[in-house]
Amino acid sequence: MEEKMILDQRRLVYLCLFFFTFFSFIACTKPEEEKDNSTSNIESPAQILKIGSIMPLTGAAAQYGHNCMNGIKLAEKEIKQSNSKIKFEILFEDDNTDPKLAVSAFNKLVSVNKVPVVIGPLPSSNTMAVAPLANRNQVVLFSPGSSTPKLTSAGPYVFRNWQSDAFEAKIMADYLLKEGKKRVAILAVNNDFGLALTDYFSTHFGSKGGEIVTTESFEQDATDFRAQLTKIKISNPDGLYLLSYPKETANIVNQTRQMNLTANIYGVAAMEDPSLISLAGNNAEGIIYTKAVEPGAGDPVYNNFVKAYKNEYGQEPGLIADTGYDAVKMLHKAIQKKETVFNGPYIAQQLGNIKDYPGASGLMSFDENGDIIKPVGIKSIRNGQFVWLHKKPLK
Repeated sequence: MEEKMILDQRRLVYLCLFFFTFFSFIACTKPEEEKDNSTSNIESPAQILKIGSIMPLTGAAAQYGHNCMNGIKLAEKEIKQSNSKIKFEILFEDDNTDPKLAVSAFNKLVSVNKVPVVIGPLPSSNTMAVAPLANRNQVVLFSPGSSTPKLTSAGPYVFRNWQSDAFEAKIMADYLLKEGKKRVAILAVNNDFGLALTDYFSTHFGSKGGEIVTTESFEQDATDFRAQLTKIKISNPDGLYLLSYPKETANIVNQTRQMNLTANIYGVAAMEDPSLISLAGNNAEGIIYTKAVEPGAGDPVYNNFVKAYKNEYGQEPGLIADTGYDAVKMLHKAIQKKETVFNGPYIAQQLGNIKDYPGASGLMSFDENGDIIKPVGIKSIRNGQFVWLHKKPLK
């Protein structure tokens, strides 16, 4: 009997030890299992790709540099707020509208920050100065504002989503001849932008029977144009082809009215900024200019961009804000097929494949030279608004 009791006690002890060991094992292992399950449901963090940007944030073109930077930052923010696995961190450098400083900025972004792509510069002279370095280093250079035709042959790593001056010059020459304006004076800013447009317009206009009665130039950021306008008035042109930026344009048109120079003023897309109307008022009425055809008010991409821009900055988008915005979005689209190491050759190849991209600035494709393919039409300033006269190319 006593032996039986001892045996039962031993069995009870063994049973207690078994359950103690079992539950201890469960207690130790279950949290680890739960931890494993929970971490498996967490998405991997987005990859951050650093890209550079060279903008004229000071100097003669600072207004347009800030417009473009605003568009770039808006696109960067939207991408960061999206569920994309690839985000951008954009590093800005100021070139002060100076080609030498643009070169220094590019070298810093490439050698220190190791970026595979740079958005900018904006002035054609600055972009042309940087282009050879971009090709040498196999870094993509994507300008939202350079228009010189020389950029067409600048190399395989150079892209732009602003139309070439060659297109605008041809469209305006054809338009003037169709309107019976055969004697035209030219007043152009003395840089790659103004010089290229002068050359292309004069060549095409002259080949179709037009006459350039005088050609005058001025330095960017000039304020007094009376000497040039006096010579133009003496030449008695049918029209004045003005190749300038909004601030200079406003001063010029104000002075033409003061001097009773009655020839109508014709110009280019670089004029179209709200500041022109605010500075020139009624004197800007009737200006006719060329511009790449952008989406209408019914286009959802354009409407969303304008709405987001107003919400972010409390104002209408200025000149080059939309192309800066589109440059970031197009770059983001170009890299979606890859999630590892990004480099210039890969990005250049993917950008070149973009066709019919629906941007805030219009429907765009790249040609084999990195030039944007967009239709160019004719606009005018009427009742303080920029309005279309012809959205389709003239026949």
